[in-house]
Amino acid sequence: MRDGPNGITDEQIRQMTLRRWSQVAAGLEPADWQERHSATEAVEVRISQNRVTTRCRRRKIDARMWEAMSPRQERAADAIFAGFGVLVNGARIKTQSLIRVDRGTASQADASDYEAVLIRRYVEWADRATAEGLSASDVVQVLVHGESCAQQDRRLRQGNGKALLHLLEALDLYAVMCRWG
Repeated sequence: MRDGPNGITDEQIRQMTLRRWSQVAAGLEPADWQERHSATEAVEVRISQNRVTTRCRRRKIDARMWEAMSPRQERAADAIFAGFGVLVNGARIKTQSLIRVDRGTASQADASDYEAVLIRRYVEWADRATAEGLSASDVVQVLVHGESCAQQDRRLRQGNGKALLHLLEALDLYAVMCRWG
């Protein structure tokens, strides 16, 4: 261990920092702890075009991004998220369930067809986006992995707001491919 400023070792500095953070965290619930580093705000979310809205909390960064989207762009974002999820989680492991769960009225074949459509649309969109100079992976970073548009702008060393513009353009492309109004 080497001595730091004023003859304090690195280990002593680490212990003081941990002690300070543990005192701060001791009285906080997980949601409060998250609120300190990723502030949230109450928003109304449209479930779909026909379904009612519901109130929930979103990170402020995410709320601003979603407010910039039109309803069809929101629908495209949800479809891209679902398509990516089905594609990545395609080889799921079934766990034992001791209770019967109602899975709705659709048959397993209908669910598989729907998943196939989601995957096909996602792959076609990714190919077409790449052909048009848009990065499908950057869109996935924002929609699936939770990277903010500001973080993406910094990571790609581009001007402020470029990531959001590219995201909205890619969502419009998906909506056009699906022939949504």
